[in-house]
Amino acid sequence: MDQALFLPVVVFATLIGLAIGSFLNVVIHRVPAGESIVHPPSHCPSCDRRIRWYENVPLLSWILLGGKCKGCRAQISARYPLVELLGGLVPLLCLLEFGLTWKALLGIVMGWNLIALGFIDFETKLVPDVLVLTLGVPGLILQFLAGSWSGLLLAVVSSLILGGFFWLTRKLASLWMGEEAMGMGDVTLALGIGVYLHPLFLPVFLLIASVSVLVAALIWAWARKVSLREVEIPFGPGLALGGWVTFMAGLPLMDGLMRLVQPLLN
Repeated sequence: MDQALFLPVVVFATLIGLAIGSFLNVVIHRVPAGESIVHPPSHCPSCDRRIRWYENVPLLSWILLGGKCKGCRAQISARYPLVELLGGLVPLLCLLEFGLTWKALLGIVMGWNLIALGFIDFETKLVPDVLVLTLGVPGLILQFLAGSWSGLLLAVVSSLILGGFFWLTRKLASLWMGEEAMGMGDVTLALGIGVYLHPLFLPVFLLIASVSVLVAALIWAWARKVSLREVEIPFGPGLALGGWVTFMAGLPLMDGLMRLVQPLLN
């Protein structure tokens, strides 16, 4: 596409992404509670006041309202503008990195789903199956459209490898600890993420996911002045972050990892 046309497309996609981010906040709040995501209209969870359209403009409304409900002045979580911002960054970064391609669309679909799944798991320690389906099924369809049957087969293989690894890890860790060591939601989430990743990039994904959760746990323990053993950080946000980062930069990350490991093998 001509550069003069590409820039408006990127700007438009980013604005749509901000709006999608606003919708993802609804998903994050309602899906774990088993509520409809379309009815009733957006409302304040504290006073039940219906939110007007001009109070629901992504990022801008939260800033102008000072992070508080216009009606009851209850605090609005900073999670709302953060999710909106991430919703806009996903299409922006995907289009800048991959252009108008199937891979960009894959990254956008993956990113938006992982935002919802990561925040839901962080807040509720739940990984809703319905959102894993909205992650995995469109991914399989797009992999087929992008790479025909070979692309679909590779996606299925990668998904089974990653899901199988987490299932086996869960079983062995639970036997060793004598209690459930990992939720089944992490296994299903891994299955969904695997649809988007090349099998060769799975070690990078596991490294990023594990390190991010460890760093978060260390920061949490330091901030709360508690032992690391007392910290319960769900693995879902780490899987979400690791999955999307690996999708966006799997090749250079794999190359960097090999450069680090190579001296140890000589």
